[in-house]
Amino acid sequence: MSAVLGWTLRFKHHKTTTLLHVDPLQSMISVKAELLRSLKDTHPNGRLSSGVAIPDTPSDIVLGKAKDVHDLTNGGWERVYTNDASLSDAKKKKVSPDDCPKGVGLRDGSVLAYKFQSEELDMEDEGLGLDDEDEKWDVVIASYDENAEGLPQLPPATE
Repeated sequence: MSAVLGWTLRFKHHKTTTLLHVDPLQSMISVKAELLRSLKDTHPNGRLSSGVAIPDTPSDIVLGKAKDVHDLTNGGWERVYTNDASLSDAKKKKVSPDDCPKGVGLRDGSVLAYKFQSEELDMEDEGLGLDDEDEKWDVVIASYDENAEGLPQLPPATE
């Protein structure tokens, strides 16, 4: 039997999904740092395809996990609260069991939404409010509707 060496987590923002290979027990701040590094590498202009500016520090990233992992479209997202100590502090100290992907209830293949502190400030300015129950996440899940617009429709089968 082989040991699991890491997990693949899917991070979603608008229509973009970023896959990261992480250790289930690494600190969440280091997961955010890897996500930030990946975003900066793939978006050298400093903006996501949705036009949102990429922040400079991992602590500016806010993560959310699916309320219903079986219904990403309608289930909504809940914030994942993490200890955003600096990376140097996280390397010096032992990671809290609650401040790692496994500790916050994630599994291999989990989907996380992400947004930036700057987006939250924009939402507050627009009067959208940020109660935990009604927190807004910019995540678009692809749907595979049989009657999607733009697809050719097959004629009904005749016997």
